[in-house]
Amino acid sequence: MTGWSDGARLLLGYRPAEILGQRAARLLAEPDRDARRAAVAGPRWSGTAALCHRDGHRLDRDVLVHRRPSGVRPGGTEWPVVSAVTGPAAVAAGQALGEWAFQQSPRVSAVFDEELRPARASVATQRTLSLAEGMMRGLRLTDVVPDEGSAEAEASMRRVLEGAGPQEIRLHLDPAAPERTWHARLTPLTDPGGRVRAVALTAHADVPSS
Repeated sequence: MTGWSDGARLLLGYRPAEILGQRAARLLAEPDRDARRAAVAGPRWSGTAALCHRDGHRLDRDVLVHRRPSGVRPGGTEWPVVSAVTGPAAVAAGQALGEWAFQQSPRVSAVFDEELRPARASVATQRTLSLAEGMMRGLRLTDVVPDEGSAEAEASMRRVLEGAGPQEIRLHLDPAAPERTWHARLTPLTDPGGRVRAVALTAHADVPSS
């Protein structure tokens, strides 16, 4: 090994003087020949590695391995290995960021539950429908936008819930411009067991032909 960061020291307990110049295999609690072959074959490999802490206990960590020309030996190859330092605080922060990204997305997007009632709606969706997210809860799309296209959209959403897969539809969303059409994609949302539990709708306005 030719490099050892402070993060690596915190993760595995070794000081740089103890590890630099040693073979990387020393850090593996469980050598994986298939993973090694995959890492050597391409420019990048990612997966779970069984690492051995300095005190002997095993750490299963997700790692990302890059393959690039060596900066130390001309003509040689080096493999920088990185692993994110995560914990409950980092996970919670990531969830919050994901929530903000959905809420503040400039794209019209919404999530409908198994009863075809909107559970979430982005700011762009609320603006387009001229209706706050809280006012939509408990209603159906046919209640929010009483249009023939809404009934057809609900039929498509029902097919998605029944396992038909993603659907492409057109509908009217803007009460202030009833003649305007939107191209929407319906995507199934599944739980960890693979069961479809909701439908995500994303849409963009059709560009009027000149």
